[in-house]
Amino acid sequence: MVANSDLGSARLDCSCRSHYVNLDMGILRFRIFGFPVSILPGYWLLTALFALGSVRQPLSVGIVGLFCVFVSILVHELGHAFAARAFGLPAQITFHLLGGATSFPQATQLTRGRDMMISLAGPAAGLLLGVLTWGLTQLYAPTGGGGGEPVVTPSLFVVALQWLWVLNIAWSILNLVPVIPFDGGRVLVAVLGPSRIRLSVTISLVVGLAAAGASFHYELDVAAVLFGSAAVSSYVRMRQVASTPPKRQVDAAALERAMHAARQALAQEAYDKASAFAHGVLTWSEEASVRKEALEIFLWARLGAGDSAGARALLIAANPGTVDDYLAAAVQHAAGHLPQAQQLLNSARSRGDKRVEVTALLVKVMLEQHEYAAAANLTHELIEHSPPAEIRRVAEEAMASGAAMEAARLSLALARADRNFDDAAQALFGFAKLGDRQQALEAFKVALGFDKSKTRALLDDEALRSLRPELESAV
Repeated sequence: MVANSDLGSARLDCSCRSHYVNLDMGILRFRIFGFPVSILPGYWLLTALFALGSVRQPLSVGIVGLFCVFVSILVHELGHAFAARAFGLPAQITFHLLGGATSFPQATQLTRGRDMMISLAGPAAGLLLGVLTWGLTQLYAPTGGGGGEPVVTPSLFVVALQWLWVLNIAWSILNLVPVIPFDGGRVLVAVLGPSRIRLSVTISLVVGLAAAGASFHYELDVAAVLFGSAAVSSYVRMRQVASTPPKRQVDAAALERAMHAARQALAQEAYDKASAFAHGVLTWSEEASVRKEALEIFLWARLGAGDSAGARALLIAANPGTVDDYLAAAVQHAAGHLPQAQQLLNSARSRGDKRVEVTALLVKVMLEQHEYAAAANLTHELIEHSPPAEIRRVAEEAMASGAAMEAARLSLALARADRNFDDAAQALFGFAKLGDRQQALEAFKVALGFDKSKTRALLDDEALRSLRPELESAV
């Protein structure tokens, strides 16, 4: 089940790699596949109810059943969690009185398509496990009991397989019933859209009541309780929707004033103020171009305020392509997600984006990922637009990392552009160290054009001994 604040409950969530168990205020916590998992005390009540229903079974069978319930819930929620992770959302899993829930932070509403995919991923994972264990049951189930043959008691392994396929297939199908907050209910909301939330809740209430009644009739007590609880939740939500006043219309002039104030606040580095105005425009405007600009102002403002995590959460929740690639890359870079930032910047450049800021950020990302040679090569494009000290820093880092050829070429290009003797000398020693006599001679000639006396003094350096005859002839 995926919880959603828009439907009256909270999205529970997270991510990590270490595997440890922690007990805090009765809550059991551990991590699996990088997802934090919390088991609330209410889950143990569910376990106790299940155990009471298994009193006629041997203790070993009851324990196997409890284990299979836990595994089934976990696999279902992992389906949601992996789908959320695929969209860049960190997710966490919580076990509670009614089973489990997967949640993640989101600054804005997910797109309807993504919401549906995350919602359907849980039942899909359960069905996959159910089909797999059903197949294994057919393979390992004992035969006998027919034609006078003695009945063969299945092993606990086969009992576990039987539990798993029944639980997962039954629960996955049950979860697809269009009742909020089941996964089918979330799909219903996504299909009808936010403008028809009242219709979604009404359908959920009617279907929930009908399913609860049918479950009671067929003595499916657990299903009856689940559907009954969902129906009550839908009724409460329907009352909330009914009491919510309709959205007020805001005239275009007011929105433009708010947008102007947001632009002004951003320019003045009043980031919280810019965020507030931009958020107001996002709340009330329905025009795509206006929302795009407001979203970009909001993202830049959050970056300026140092809230890279909040900016990234909002970026991920937005539609793909909603914001400029450079801004998206800046958000990813600030949040420490360098590969994603590099991918966005490379994509922008492949489409012909030659903005200096795009190239400069890409160089920075490359350096932080220790791609010094590539960074040095790319920095040639920035020589005419960036301070020489910045270019020089790239060359120095490239040289220190072992990318001597790229560093020497960059130093020589900078020397020509900035007419700087020291850069030419740096290039000369770099080429000499590499044994590239031709380019070393070229760098020597460039240095000679800037300062003849300093250049002649270089001839006494031990590092240039092998090149001395050629360099002297150049003098």
